[in-house]
Amino acid sequence: MTLPASATHAASFSYSDLPKSDPLAIVNAMPGIRNMLKYVALTSGETMVVLAEYTVDQHVVQAIAAGAAFIGAKVHIMFVAPFAAGGARNSSDLVGGLLKSVDVIISCTYWAEVHCEHLFFDNIFSSKCRVLSLHQSATISMFETGARFPTEVYNELEEKVHRELSDTREIRVTSPDGTDLTWTDHKFSPSIRFTPGRGQWRPYPPGGYNWVGGNVNGLLVIVDSTATGVPAGPVILSVRNGKVVHADVVFFVVWIRRIKALNLARITIQ
Repeated sequence: MTLPASATHAASFSYSDLPKSDPLAIVNAMPGIRNMLKYVALTSGETMVVLAEYTVDQHVVQAIAAGAAFIGAKVHIMFVAPFAAGGARNSSDLVGGLLKSVDVIISCTYWAEVHCEHLFFDNIFSSKCRVLSLHQSATISMFETGARFPTEVYNELEEKVHRELSDTREIRVTSPDGTDLTWTDHKFSPSIRFTPGRGQWRPYPPGGYNWVGGNVNGLLVIVDSTATGVPAGPVILSVRNGKVVHADVVFFVVWIRRIKALNLARITIQ
């Protein structure tokens, strides 16, 4: 099966670039807020933190907090500086302590799980905290549109994709930029339904259906990424048997060295 990758490149990496809403827009956002909190399985009595960059629309933060308070959760709000792309030291121990002390984090940040060591995925999965991330989607317009889809609709779409793909022996992903990767011996990740008391992470709106490749070969062309932003030119990686065997630009080598220097070598491609 061949899956074409999107040709659209990310243009915005900061909530500072996005317009702010009218206060009365909160009314239109509340149905989407309700669906989101249902998706993360927030219940009365649980402790929840809205973790937001201070450039996020304040009406979004207010709407999320109000929805959680209506359910009966113990609501807290923490504002932080925007996370710099690729910066492992982007936060203090105070942020890292959230995973140990709260039940749910609604993250209104741009990929804090990549740009912050304290909130890196392995720390989330080893905790008992459920983390729901709004990556450039902490906007009133998202809650008026994508979030209006009931959780049951997303679940049905995921199950349908699973039925259609579960028996495939080969998956090929291509893009207009030149990416051409083929997976074999792959396994599909089971659907993650949020369960209290277990470290879990999902994007919102739900981010698709994932698989883990037992073997992958081909070319990966990177034109932007959550770790580097937009490079001066495409980064082209040759992948053989699941490992990067060649990078054709010096920029990539410098990038990897910087990540290793920051003790984040664990995010390199394996």
